[in-house]
Amino acid sequence: MHRWVAAALTALALSVFPVHACAQEATFTSSLRIDTEEGTFQLQHTLDLPLARFGGPRGVDSAPAQPGGMLFLRHTLEPDGSTRWGASLTAAAASWSGRLFIHEPHETSPDPFRLYHASVRTDDAVGAALSVRSVLGVSALYVDRIPLRGLAGPLLSLRVERDGWPLRIGAVAYGTPRLRHHFLVVDGATQLGGVRAAFGAARQSGVELAESGGALVRRNVDEQAFFARLEAAFGRSRAWLLVHDTSAGFRSLAASSYPFRRGAWAVEGRWQWRPATSRLLSVYFQHSRQGGGTEDEVQLGFSSMPRGRWGWRLDVEASWSDGFRDDYGWAVTLTNPDRRFEQHLAFLWDAAGQIRRRLRAQWEEETWRIRLSADDGLPAWRLEARWSPGGWEAAVVFKQRVYSDGGTVSWLHAALTYDVPGFGQWWIQWRESDNGRLDVGWSRPATLGAGVRVFF
Repeated sequence: MHRWVAAALTALALSVFPVHACAQEATFTSSLRIDTEEGTFQLQHTLDLPLARFGGPRGVDSAPAQPGGMLFLRHTLEPDGSTRWGASLTAAAASWSGRLFIHEPHETSPDPFRLYHASVRTDDAVGAALSVRSVLGVSALYVDRIPLRGLAGPLLSLRVERDGWPLRIGAVAYGTPRLRHHFLVVDGATQLGGVRAAFGAARQSGVELAESGGALVRRNVDEQAFFARLEAAFGRSRAWLLVHDTSAGFRSLAASSYPFRRGAWAVEGRWQWRPATSRLLSVYFQHSRQGGGTEDEVQLGFSSMPRGRWGWRLDVEASWSDGFRDDYGWAVTLTNPDRRFEQHLAFLWDAAGQIRRRLRAQWEEETWRIRLSADDGLPAWRLEARWSPGGWEAAVVFKQRVYSDGGTVSWLHAALTYDVPGFGQWWIQWRESDNGRLDVGWSRPATLGAGVRVFF
């Protein structure tokens, strides 16, 4: 075991130097991750190489586009001994930008219904993206393989808009031998005096084949989604109102999430009023109908944050299902005069009278930061400490969770990073970051990682 670890670390160190002569203004990254539980490792190298003196953006949705190009290369040695690689080529000019990619993530949908996401992909996908900006703005994306209910099939997206027009039209299609889905989206926004109006409508059509009694049954798909939002500011007040309606079967298999509740009609809004400087009253409400039932929610908050003095905020919330109270609670937030310390404490009672407590505290200074969070509804707690003197940054995260079977699980993440002036960065860490979340990361394997990033 020590022999292959030493060999991998040697490759990690020596692989930096041959690339230095390839180009200027490039970035080379090499990383090694060791799974201490399985006794396996993963070695990965990536290279961002400008094709001109100044490079364009790597994504077609980045703006404004700069003339030039960028080549990205990736090589990965997997724990099972297999090798994976990927590449993408981005080119851009004043009126267009494009990207070719092999075994790399595609772009995320820009439409308001989030019809496809970069995380929903296969490792062997190939595709292209193109954006042209002229009298009309046209963006297109093609991916030859995305996962669709156990099978993989192509995805095609097209979006058309015109400067000065409040409308945009988009279409998305994907399919396999067992299903075909098509989406047509119309959305836009306009300013009407002091009111901003935004809207969107989408229709999903297609066909699916499903087994029933040993035979394939054909089912047609016809679903809809709609939303409209108004925003206004008047005097010391600001307000927004949102209405959305989505049929129960509206679902894109290439998406990772959906912004509205499926199968429900809802109206929600918020009104904010400043009675004086550094004071804010906020009221939120939501009413939704799903099936034969209704749900209502109300939140009321008031904050006082004068400069150079202690600040506080009080929030009260309650919800009802079919007219009966579901849960209610309150929360208080306290912060010191320089806003470097903040404490948040929340209590929530459900319909059965059970209480759930949440605590969040943060203390931040010039070179260090401490965060504490706890939730007895999980139940779990998390402590994070970061220290960044000069070019160094050290981070430690420790958290514990108690499961219903009586078992207690502990989780630790530690990382050390150093920025080398005029060279790049190196880092070493234990376990992957949980991105500040208390409710995720518990089942991730224990890994030891190290890496170096070189700029030249």
